[in-house]
Amino acid sequence: MTAPDPVTAVRSLDTDWLLDLMASMANAGGFSVAVTLWTPTGVVSGELIGSPEWIGLLREQIRTTGDEQAQRFAADLESVEQHIVQSTAAAQDSPEPLSFLHLKDAVTVMPDGEPLRHGLWRGRFVDVAGWTLGRL
Repeated sequence: MTAPDPVTAVRSLDTDWLLDLMASMANAGGFSVAVTLWTPTGVVSGELIGSPEWIGLLREQIRTTGDEQAQRFAADLESVEQHIVQSTAAAQDSPEPLSFLHLKDAVTVMPDGEPLRHGLWRGRFVDVAGWTLGRL
């Protein structure tokens, strides 16, 4: 996949164009970057990755830690993952606004200051109030 054109990548006035561009590049593949995001539930820090990679990591985590029913669900996620990869490739021609951001190796610092390490994180793009490059 090719990286989105920075001139045409802005898709919504409700989102930060630079964060949108980086998330689009991550979705296209071959791009990731450490970010810290300010959200209503706390500060989240991790590596921004694309949704295809995130779904693959989620599938593997479910497969290795779940029961028999979870194993079947993980197998079903493989077809979802393929659909996302194909949809991402098709979206290069007519991009739509992003709905979610995906992080791996994520840590959330709750309002009380306590860090919550949870690995994979998925959050709504519109809930991001601010961001910076790098991790906590």
